[in-house]
Amino acid sequence: MLNEEILCDCEEFFDLIVNELGDLKLDLATDKLRTFLERDVDGWTQHPQEVLARAVQCRIMEIWSLIPRAEKKADPDLKEYYDNIVNRLEELSGYETDETDDGEEE
Repeated sequence: MLNEEILCDCEEFFDLIVNELGDLKLDLATDKLRTFLERDVDGWTQHPQEVLARAVQCRIMEIWSLIPRAEKKADPDLKEYYDNIVNRLEELSGYETDETDDGEEE
């Protein structure tokens, strides 16, 4: 199922985030996204594929914006994984994102 695939992708992405500074906003944003996806996986909610993809896309972009630039630059795998998730979600949702080369929204 799509929601399970997205949850797995997000969990792997979360594992790459170091969050050495212990940013509470970053922790809360990842927890919110995790809970949102788990509720859909468990059947508490049932979102159409496009709606699910767009909601996750927005939330993953919020998480990305909370990750310090130094961490983004220090771990190219993090940026690559983020790009892969966003590209997949863009295809599913039909919404494209505008980003600069360092992954920040314009």
